[in-house]
Amino acid sequence: MSLVLTKDSAYSISNGSSKQSDIDHVCEASRVSQQFRLRKKKDVCVDTTILDAKLTVRHGGNSTESVLQTKVRSLFISAESKRYLLQMLKPDVKLYEDLKLNIASQLNKHHCEKLCMYFGLAPGLRESILEAEDVGMELMTILDEREVIMPQKMIALYEGLTGCGLNKIARKITEYTAALNETDEQPKEQRITTTKKSKVKILMEEGFTKTDIIQALGLSQGGVDLGRKLLQVVGKHKERSQAVELVMFYTEQFISATSGGDLFSPEAGILLLLPLGCLPKDRIVNLSVITGLDPTKLPGSGSRLCQIVKCGPEELPLKEPALLRIPHCGYFDTDTPIVTIYGGQSQGSTIDWRGMTLADGKCRVKDRYFELEMKKFGMFCITIKDKTGIKKQMRALPLINRITSPTDDLIITLWLYNHDDVEHECLLQEETVQHGKIQLAQHSSFTLKPAKSPMSAQISIPTKDTFTVMDADTHDIDPEHLWTRTRHKVEFRLKNGGRDGSIVLNISTKGLMRKTLFCTFKINIEIERLLSPSSDGGHFSLRRQTPTAMVHSFDDMKRQLASRTDNETAVQIATILGLPADLKSIIQRSRTPGVLLLDKLVEKTIISAVRVSLLEGALMNNGNEEEAELVQRYRKENVVVSGLQAHH
Repeated sequence: MSLVLTKDSAYSISNGSSKQSDIDHVCEASRVSQQFRLRKKKDVCVDTTILDAKLTVRHGGNSTESVLQTKVRSLFISAESKRYLLQMLKPDVKLYEDLKLNIASQLNKHHCEKLCMYFGLAPGLRESILEAEDVGMELMTILDEREVIMPQKMIALYEGLTGCGLNKIARKITEYTAALNETDEQPKEQRITTTKKSKVKILMEEGFTKTDIIQALGLSQGGVDLGRKLLQVVGKHKERSQAVELVMFYTEQFISATSGGDLFSPEAGILLLLPLGCLPKDRIVNLSVITGLDPTKLPGSGSRLCQIVKCGPEELPLKEPALLRIPHCGYFDTDTPIVTIYGGQSQGSTIDWRGMTLADGKCRVKDRYFELEMKKFGMFCITIKDKTGIKKQMRALPLINRITSPTDDLIITLWLYNHDDVEHECLLQEETVQHGKIQLAQHSSFTLKPAKSPMSAQISIPTKDTFTVMDADTHDIDPEHLWTRTRHKVEFRLKNGGRDGSIVLNISTKGLMRKTLFCTFKINIEIERLLSPSSDGGHFSLRRQTPTAMVHSFDDMKRQLASRTDNETAVQIATILGLPADLKSIIQRSRTPGVLLLDKLVEKTIISAVRVSLLEGALMNNGNEEEAELVQRYRKENVVVSGLQAHH
C-alpha cells in the first residue's frame, strides 16, 4: 500500500509512503488499517490548501488506485465537536499511545515470540511480526487492530506479559492505569472517594483474603478495579498450580533447526537430544520436572520408577524424532520389561492423559535411564505394568514439625520415596520451605523387591518421661503404594513432656517366620531447636551458629540488593512482605531505602542467612528479576544441609 502526494502539495509524509500488510492477517481479520501521517510544510495557509493524493494498493500483479482530493478546511472540527470527542475519549489517548511505544521499545524478538504463542497468533502472522524491523511495535499494532488491547482494556496484555515472565514490563500497565485514574475529567466534588480501609472491605466481601488484597492494592497504587483484576489473575494462577502441576528444575535454550542441539537439566539429570532437522524452525525449547500431582489421578497402575517430565512448547510436532533420557531408580534381573508411555496435556485445572502408540513414540529401557523417542513435545509419564524381576531403589527421610511452646505435641513424618535426587529436592522444598518442617537425619536407602509380605513403620522411645506415642506406634505400609507412587508418607504423633529425648524409627517387613529390617533411624531430639524460627533460624538448622562464610555471603548479597533498590521498589517489597504502614512511610523518606528495608526484614526474622525464599518470591512478584537472580545465586552458592543431630 503506497501514498503519493503531488509535487506542489503543502504536506509531506512523515512516517513513510509505503506500508505492508501480511496476507494471512488480511484474511483472518475483519479489518486491517494502515496510517500515513502528513506534516504541514512551513509558511502554508491551510485555509486555502487542497489535499491531493493518490493511494495505491497492490497484491501480486493486481493493483487498485484511488485519488483523494479534499479541502483541508473541511477537515476541521467545530468547538462543540471537540468537546464531544473529549467526552467520548475519556481515557487519555496520548497515555495509551505512549504506553504502546514504551512497551514496544522493551520487547525483543524472544519476548514477541513468547507473546505470539500466548495470544495464539497464526504461524504466518507470527513470522511477519518476527521479521519486522521493529518487532515490538509490529506486535502492539496487531494487538491493537484486533482489539486485544484498548485504552480501557489492558488486562489481557498484562496477563500475557506476566504469563511469559515479563513482570517488569507488566508494571508499565499498572503505572498506566494509575495515571489514567489521575487524569479523570470529572470534578473533584463528584468523584467517589474511598479510603484504603473501605477498599479492603469491598474486596473482602467479594471473597478475597485480606493479605492478598493489601498486596494487590499496593501494586495497583490503590486502584480497586486493577487490584480486583490482579487478584483474579493471581487466584487463577494459584488454583491452576495447586490443582494441576508444580514445575521444578525448569531450563530452556535456543535450538537451531538447521544444526540441532541438546538441552540438559543438571539438577534433574534429564537430557533432551534434538537431531539435525528435528525442529520445524528455530525455537526456544524448555525442559522441566512436574511434581505435586495427585497420585490418584495419574494414569495407569504400573510401577513408577521416574519423574514426570515436560518438554515445551507443548504439542509442538517434530519433523524427526527427538530423544529424551530420564533417569530411573530400578534394577532389572530379567529381560527388558515392557513399559507403558502416557502423554499429558494441560486442560484448564486438569491434565488430559492418554496412552501413546508406536506412531507417537517408543521407549527403550537402559540400566540407569529410560530413553524415550518422541515425535512431539508434551508431558510424559512412564510406568511398568509387570514388576517381576525388578528391584526398586528407595529412600527414607524423617522430618519433624516446628513448635511454638516447649510442651506442644510433636509430629514425626517419615517419607518413603524413589531413590531419585529430583524427588529428594522436591520433597525438601515442599516440606522444609513451604511447611516449615525440620529434617531429623540424613536419608537412608533400601531396596524394594516384589513381595506379598506387608511392611510396617514402627517408632520406639528408649528414654523415659520424655515423649509418649499418642496413637499407634506401628503403621502398616502397603507395598503396592510404594511401587505405584513416587512417594509415601507415615506420621507419628507424640505427646511432648518438654524435655530432650531420643526416638528410634524402624522400617521392616511383617513376616510371621522372618522379619526383614530395611533401615533404622536413632535420633536425638532437642526441644529448644524445634521452637519457632530463632535468630540464626529459618527452616534449616544444623548448628546453633550459622557458618561464618554464609554470613559474609549473606551480607554481601544484602549490600548488592540495597544498592539496586530505590524508594519506590523498597515500599512495594515492604507491602508484599506485610510490613506496617508507619515503617513503609519511614522507608519512603529514607536516603538509603534498600539498607533500611533489608535490616527491618532481618530484624523481624522475615529473612535470614538461611531463609531468603520469601524475599526471592517478593522480588519476582514485583518484577525485579535481576535482583531475584542475586538471591537465587546466593541460595545456590550456600547449600545448607537441614536437620538436627542424628545417627542412623
